[in-house]
Amino acid sequence: MLGYPLPGRQSCLLVELRTGRAELSAWRRMHDRNLLSLGSVLNARLARMSAIDDGEKARRLPLTRRERETLAWIAAGKSYWEAAVILGISERTIRHFMANARMKLDVVNNAQAVAEAVWRGIIPRLVEPKSP
Repeated sequence: MLGYPLPGRQSCLLVELRTGRAELSAWRRMHDRNLLSLGSVLNARLARMSAIDDGEKARRLPLTRRERETLAWIAAGKSYWEAAVILGISERTIRHFMANARMKLDVVNNAQAVAEAVWRGIIPRLVEPKSP
Protein backbone atom coordinates (compact mmCIF):
# COMPACT_ATOMS: atom_id res chain seq x y z
CA MET A 1 0.00 0.00 0.00
CA LEU A 2 1.41 3.38 -1.05
CA GLY A 3 0.21 6.74 0.27
CA TYR A 4 0.37 10.02 -1.68
CA PRO A 5 -0.33 13.11 0.44
CA LEU A 6 -3.00 15.51 -0.78
CA PRO A 7 -1.66 19.07 -0.74
CA GLY A 8 -3.17 21.34 1.90
CA ARG A 9 -5.10 18.57 3.61
CA GLN A 10 -4.38 16.08 6.35
CA SER A 11 -5.27 13.16 4.13
CA CYS A 12 -3.71 11.05 1.43
CA LEU A 13 -4.50 9.02 -1.64
CA LEU A 14 -3.86 5.33 -0.96
CA VAL A 15 -2.93 2.91 -3.74
CA GLU A 16 -2.93 -0.84 -3.25
CA LEU A 17 -0.31 -2.63 -5.35
CA ARG A 18 -0.07 -6.25 -6.28
CA THR A 19 3.58 -6.15 -7.31
CA GLY A 20 6.61 -7.56 -5.62
CA ARG A 21 9.32 -5.53 -3.95
CA ALA A 22 11.58 -5.93 -6.97
CA GLU A 23 9.15 -4.15 -9.34
CA LEU A 24 8.09 -1.44 -6.85
CA SER A 25 10.91 0.95 -7.70
CA ALA A 26 10.25 0.74 -11.45
CA TRP A 27 6.48 1.07 -10.88
CA ARG A 28 6.97 4.20 -8.79
CA ARG A 29 9.24 5.78 -11.40
CA MET A 30 6.51 5.24 -14.00
CA HIS A 31 3.46 6.27 -11.95
CA ASP A 32 4.42 8.59 -9.08
CA ARG A 33 4.11 11.79 -11.16
CA ASN A 34 0.65 10.81 -12.44
CA LEU A 35 -0.61 9.82 -8.99
CA LEU A 36 0.65 13.05 -7.42
CA SER A 37 -1.10 14.97 -10.22
CA LEU A 38 -4.27 12.96 -9.63
CA GLY A 39 -4.03 13.80 -5.91
CA SER A 40 -3.83 17.54 -6.73
CA VAL A 41 -6.88 17.34 -9.01
CA LEU A 42 -8.80 15.38 -6.37
CA ASN A 43 -7.85 17.93 -3.71
CA ALA A 44 -9.03 20.84 -5.89
CA ARG A 45 -12.36 19.15 -6.58
CA LEU A 46 -12.89 18.38 -2.89
CA ALA A 47 -12.15 22.02 -2.03
CA ARG A 48 -14.58 23.24 -4.71
CA MET A 49 -17.33 20.92 -3.46
CA SER A 50 -16.73 22.06 0.10
CA ALA A 51 -17.07 25.71 -0.95
CA ILE A 52 -20.35 24.94 -2.74
CA ASP A 53 -21.67 23.15 0.36
CA ASP A 54 -20.71 26.14 2.56
CA GLY A 55 -22.46 28.53 0.17
CA GLU A 56 -25.62 26.44 0.21
CA LYS A 57 -25.50 26.33 4.02
CA ALA A 58 -25.26 30.12 4.17
CA ARG A 59 -28.26 30.51 1.85
CA ARG A 60 -30.29 28.13 4.02
CA LEU A 61 -29.57 30.24 7.11
CA PRO A 62 -31.10 33.65 6.35
CA LEU A 63 -30.39 36.56 8.64
CA THR A 64 -33.15 37.61 11.04
CA ARG A 65 -34.62 41.10 10.88
CA ARG A 66 -32.64 42.14 13.99
CA GLU A 67 -29.40 40.74 12.57
CA ARG A 68 -29.97 42.76 9.38
CA GLU A 69 -30.74 45.91 11.39
CA THR A 70 -27.64 45.42 13.50
CA LEU A 71 -25.49 44.87 10.41
CA ALA A 72 -26.91 48.01 8.81
CA TRP A 73 -25.99 50.15 11.84
CA ILE A 74 -22.51 48.61 12.03
CA ALA A 75 -22.15 49.33 8.29
CA ALA A 76 -23.09 52.95 9.04
CA GLY A 77 -20.07 53.13 11.35
CA LYS A 78 -21.88 52.81 14.67
CA SER A 79 -20.17 51.07 17.59
CA TYR A 80 -21.80 48.18 19.41
CA TRP A 81 -22.84 50.56 22.18
CA GLU A 82 -24.34 53.11 19.73
CA ALA A 83 -26.23 50.39 17.84
CA ALA A 84 -27.57 49.06 21.14
CA VAL A 85 -28.87 52.50 22.15
CA ILE A 86 -30.45 53.07 18.72
CA LEU A 87 -32.15 49.66 18.70
CA GLY A 88 -33.09 49.78 22.38
CA ILE A 89 -31.33 46.54 23.31
CA SER A 90 -28.21 45.65 25.26
CA GLU A 91 -24.70 45.79 23.85
CA ARG A 92 -24.37 42.10 24.63
CA THR A 93 -27.36 41.37 22.39
CA ILE A 94 -25.74 43.39 19.59
CA ARG A 95 -22.60 41.28 19.98
CA HIS A 96 -24.76 38.15 19.82
CA PHE A 97 -26.53 39.32 16.63
CA MET A 98 -23.20 40.18 14.99
CA ALA A 99 -21.70 36.80 15.95
CA ASN A 100 -24.73 35.06 14.42
CA ALA A 101 -24.51 37.18 11.27
CA ARG A 102 -20.78 36.46 10.87
CA MET A 103 -21.43 32.73 11.25
CA LYS A 104 -24.34 32.74 8.77
CA LEU A 105 -22.37 34.81 6.25
CA ASP A 106 -19.28 32.61 6.78
CA VAL A 107 -16.90 35.48 7.53
CA VAL A 108 -14.49 36.19 10.37
CA ASN A 109 -14.90 39.90 11.16
CA ASN A 110 -17.45 42.71 11.01
CA ALA A 111 -15.91 44.40 7.96
CA GLN A 112 -16.23 41.18 5.99
CA ALA A 113 -19.78 40.69 7.27
CA VAL A 114 -20.80 44.16 6.08
CA ALA A 115 -19.12 43.66 2.70
CA GLU A 116 -20.73 40.25 2.21
CA ALA A 117 -24.16 41.54 3.25
CA VAL A 118 -23.94 44.47 0.81
CA TRP A 119 -22.67 42.19 -1.96
CA ARG A 120 -25.61 39.78 -1.44
CA GLY A 121 -28.09 42.66 -1.23
CA ILE A 122 -29.04 41.84 2.38
CA ILE A 123 -28.44 45.43 3.49
CA PRO A 124 -28.53 48.47 1.19
CA ARG A 125 -25.45 50.33 0.04
CA LEU A 126 -24.96 53.55 1.95
CA VAL A 127 -23.69 55.35 -1.16
CA GLU A 128 -24.78 54.37 -4.63
CA PRO A 129 -22.02 54.37 -7.26
CA LYS A 130 -22.08 57.34 -9.62
CA SER A 131 -23.11 56.49 -13.16
CA PRO A 132 -20.68 57.54 -15.92
